[in-house]
Amino acid sequence: MLSGTILLLLTALGAANIAFAQTNITANACADPSAFTSCTTQALTASTGCMNLCAGNKICVLGCGCAMYQSYMNCVAESCWNQAYSCEYDELVAEYFLECPTATEPIPYWPAPDNAPAGCSCNLGKVLQSVLNAQKEYNSCITNNTSTSVIELSNKDTACGCCEVSAGLSAMYETCPDTIPAKMGADLWLNTATLYGAVIDWDTCGSVLDNYKCPNLGFAPPSSNSSTFYKPNSFPANGTQTLYNTGAATALTAPPSGSVFSWSQSSVTYTVTASPWKNNEVKATGTGESDGSGTGTAGAAGASKTSSTGAATSLKQSVSVVWLPVLTVLAKIMIA
Repeated sequence: MLSGTILLLLTALGAANIAFAQTNITANACADPSAFTSCTTQALTASTGCMNLCAGNKICVLGCGCAMYQSYMNCVAESCWNQAYSCEYDELVAEYFLECPTATEPIPYWPAPDNAPAGCSCNLGKVLQSVLNAQKEYNSCITNNTSTSVIELSNKDTACGCCEVSAGLSAMYETCPDTIPAKMGADLWLNTATLYGAVIDWDTCGSVLDNYKCPNLGFAPPSSNSSTFYKPNSFPANGTQTLYNTGAATALTAPPSGSVFSWSQSSVTYTVTASPWKNNEVKATGTGESDGSGTGTAGAAGASKTSSTGAATSLKQSVSVVWLPVLTVLAKIMIA
C-alpha cells in the first residue's frame, strides 16, 4: 500500500499532465469522421467540467482524467475503429497507463494482434505490456526477499532492479528489433527505472546479472520472441526504423470486436456500438514519416537519424512514446 505522501506525489504527477491529454488521431482518417470529432469534443468538455468541480483536489482531477481517457478510447471504438491498431491508438493507451494509476487490462483492441491490418510498424502494446509486467515482477521480487543477511538483502534488491531494467529494454529490442529503441521509450525507461542512476547503477548490472538469474527471481521471459535478459553493452545493434502505420486507413474493413461490445475499468462498464463506415475521403496513398531522431544511453537505448516510409495512412507520424514508470519510481523512492 502506498503511503499518503507517495499517493499525493503520484496524483500530483498525473494531475499535472492530464490537461494535455489528446488522442493524436486525426478525424479525417476515421471510419466516421463527424462522429469521432463530436465524440472527442464531448469527452473533452465533460472532463473539463468534471475538473472544474474538483476545486483543486488532485485525486478528483486524476479521476476526471481517467474517465476522459476511457471516453477517448470509446470514441475510437465507436467511430474510428479502423485506427484501433495504429501507432496513435497505442500511444493513447500508453498515456492512459501513465496518467491513470487505476488503469487495468484488458483494453479494447490492445495490444494489437501480430501483423494487424493498419497496424503500427512496432507493436507498442506488446512493448508496454512487457514493461508493465517487469514493474510487477520487480515489486514481487523485492517483496519476496526473505534473507536474514543485510548484505544479501541489499544484493538481491539490486538484482531485482537490474532484472527489471533489463526486462524492459530486452523486450523492446526483441519485440521490435528494426525500430529505433528511443522511439519505443528505451532511454526514458532506463532513466526512470534506475531513478536516473540514483537507485540502480545500470553500468554495474553486468556483474550482478552474472550472479543472479532473472528467471530464478521470478521474471518471465521479456518477450514472446526471446528469453534473453540483456546486460549493459551486450545488446544487439539498434534498429533504424521510426514508427509508422503499415497499412491504409481502409485496411481494416469492419470493427475488430463486432458492432457491439462491452468492456470495464474499475467499477464502470461501457457498452460500445460501432458506427458503419461513413468516410468517402480517405485514400490509401499516404506515407508515414518521421525524422526518427533520438539519443542513446548507457549502451542500451540509441538512435540514428532516419526516415521510413510505407503503405501507411494519410497521417504523418512523429511519435516518441513515453513509458514513464511512475509507480516503480515512487516505490524505489520509498525504499531508497
